[in-house]
Amino acid sequence: MTEFDAQMAALRERFLTRMATEREIITAELARGGWVAVRDVCHGLSGLAAVFGFAPIGDAARTVEDAVDDGAGPEAIRELAAVLLARMKDADQGR
Repeated sequence: MTEFDAQMAALRERFLTRMATEREIITAELARGGWVAVRDVCHGLSGLAAVFGFAPIGDAARTVEDAVDDGAGPEAIRELAAVLLARMKDADQGR
C-alpha cells in the first residue's frame, strides 16, 4: 500500500466515523422537525460521500437536501431520509 492509499484509507475511516454521528443527528432532528439541521447534514454528506466511494449515500443525501429546499412535507422528507439512513447504516456495518 502506498502512502497515498494509506492516507485515503485513514480519511475514509474518519468519514465513516463522522457518518455514524451524522446518522444520529439526522435521526434526532427528524424526530423533532429540525428540517434545516437535516438539510445541512445532508448537504455535507452529498459532497463527501462520493469522494470516499459512497455515491449512493451522496445521492440519497442530495435527494433529502433537495426535498427540504423544495418545501416538501414532513412525511416525504422522513421517507427520503429513511432511505439515506438505511444506506448509511449499511455502509457502517460493512466496515
